[in-house]
Amino acid sequence: MQITLTDENFKREVLGSDLPVIVEFNANWSGTSEIIKPVLHKILLKYENQIKYGIMDIDIEKDTILQYGIKNAPAVLLFNDGYLQEYVSGVFSFSDLELLINKYIY
Repeated sequence: MQITLTDENFKREVLGSDLPVIVEFNANWSGTSEIIKPVLHKILLKYENQIKYGIMDIDIEKDTILQYGIKNAPAVLLFNDGYLQEYVSGVFSFSDLELLINKYIY
C-alpha cells in the first residue's frame, strides 16, 4: 500500500508506525526515480503487510526534506520504531534493499 506523505502526516504515518516504513523521496523530473520504481514495487509485493511504503515529493514537502538532509532524488529511507535506520540514494537493486529490510522484519 502506498501512502502519500506530507510534512503534516509524516510524524503519524512514519514515526508513529508499528511497522518498518520505506520512504521514497522523489521528484517528477528525476529519471532515476523512475528506474527504481520496479524495484520498490517488487519489494512491496514481497513484504506486503510487513512494511509500509510512503512517497514524498521533494519539490513540495520542504520541512521534512530539510530535516533529513535530502538533497537528491531518489532517496530511500527506512524507518523503524520511529527512527531513521537506513538511507539509500540513487539506483539500487532488489537484493540491496531486501538486505536492509530484513534487518527490521520481525
